[in-house]
Amino acid sequence: MLVIDDCVSGCLIYNGAVQTCTPGQAVEFDFTGPVIYEVIRYINGRGLFKDDHWLRLQNSACGQGLELPLACNVFDQWVETLLAQSGRQNCNVKLLVCPGQYVIYLSKTFYPAPEVYETGVATASIFVERPDPNAKVRRESYIETIASFRKERDVFEALLLNRDGFYTEGSRSNLFFVKRGEACVYTAPSSMILEGVMRRHLLEVCKQLNVPVIQKAVSKDELPFVEAAFLTGTSIKVLPIAQIDGVEYASSAHSLVQKLIKGFDAYVGLA
Repeated sequence: MLVIDDCVSGCLIYNGAVQTCTPGQAVEFDFTGPVIYEVIRYINGRGLFKDDHWLRLQNSACGQGLELPLACNVFDQWVETLLAQSGRQNCNVKLLVCPGQYVIYLSKTFYPAPEVYETGVATASIFVERPDPNAKVRRESYIETIASFRKERDVFEALLLNRDGFYTEGSRSNLFFVKRGEACVYTAPSSMILEGVMRRHLLEVCKQLNVPVIQKAVSKDELPFVEAAFLTGTSIKVLPIAQIDGVEYASSAHSLVQKLIKGFDAYVGLA
């Protein structure tokens, strides 16, 4: 059984048909087997890095032994329908797939206000490892654990630590660090994480801006040597971290972080 409660429009697409719904009200679907998903940000009606998201969806399906029940061009047509009926051009579109079934809808979003990028966000560390970090699979127990943790700690994001005490990623984002005195960024290698589409393109921005990237996980014991950190994700782009476990970091004012924020905005045409 699949339950979604983050639809923000009055309709969704279920197995090739338009279905009415009430925004914010839970809807149940008889999904069985693994559920894979993607969330694509649409800006002025254009899917940001949509082809990359679709490729990752195909890879997730392959890893779970699934065959996608719809083609990319069909997905595009249904998105056009949803955008037209909702009157929205700037939103997130979520696609969930299980064997022989799919649902597409406009999902709840959080696009940080400009002042959030100026202050940064609070985070906290949690010892959690994804069973298969390279596949975007929906797991209810993981969702519930992270949601409860974030609420209890009153933080924007949970930073995942593996059993050896190394940071891998955020619960819904990718994670980068800047160490004191170093003009480069650190991020866990792709083999340890769910490689985000925004992360992949930020690495390209780093290359264009001649910012070295060291793909090596940072341990919790190394935090005293960290002077800045930031997250990347579909809705947040490049978002500075202000706190990790209550310790403050001046990430939003860091020259390298600012350089990457501005460079990424220019890269996606948002500058």
